[in-house]
Amino acid sequence: MADIVDPSQFYSGSIAHLYEALVADLPDPETSKRFVSKYGTPALELACGAGHPMLDLIESGLEVHGLDSSQDMLDLCLEKARVRGLRPIVFCQRMQDLDVPYRYRSCYLAGESFCLIDQLDDAQQAIDAVFRHLEPGGRFLVPVFRPELVDQPSSKRTATRADETVISIQSLSQTEDIKKQIVTTQLVFEIEESRVVVDTVQRDWIVRWYTVQQLTEMLCRAGFEIERIAGQDGKAVEPGGTTFLAIARKPSR
Repeated sequence: MADIVDPSQFYSGSIAHLYEALVADLPDPETSKRFVSKYGTPALELACGAGHPMLDLIESGLEVHGLDSSQDMLDLCLEKARVRGLRPIVFCQRMQDLDVPYRYRSCYLAGESFCLIDQLDDAQQAIDAVFRHLEPGGRFLVPVFRPELVDQPSSKRTATRADETVISIQSLSQTEDIKKQIVTTQLVFEIEESRVVVDTVQRDWIVRWYTVQQLTEMLCRAGFEIERIAGQDGKAVEPGGTTFLAIARKPSR
């Protein structure tokens, strides 16, 4: 049986230490850097995790704060920052609980972590909280996606650490609730030493997907104006599209 945890704490314990080595694609820092450089600082990176790409932006001279629900991930972030001679401002909060003593010119998610909020009310609260924390005229960047259903179990994805331990991730099963727009993937993480498995963790990765129309309505409900909706290729997306990014603007007054 899977090790069930609160969705906000998925990236904790062993998984926090394995995540960046096993993730298929880390976000390109240049995308976030262009967004923040265009719309201004201070900026807030939601779901900053272990610091990618936030630390790169800070190192480039941009004022960026970070927020994540996992203290384990933030501890890794702070250790990486220490090694790089950086002192980032970070907060351990869920997106829907965002409440910090700053106001921002821009706020963004580098990846599609907004989809990890599995309850619609919580997702709306997160958008509302971002709206409150943006200065008038501030921008909010939200990428979302619909996970692809693939044959199960999947093949293992592995990586070898500097200490020669082998770490792996595998999807065991996958289900989709079309009505609730939720895809649940049962993942297993393993650590091997000298070809012997020494740690195994199973967790359900729960993703809620949205259509363009649905996310647009949620952003507008909070008070945002939609500035741009585009696919990953930068092209227009139909109202029923489910993999895209939105840039929303808080009215100046």
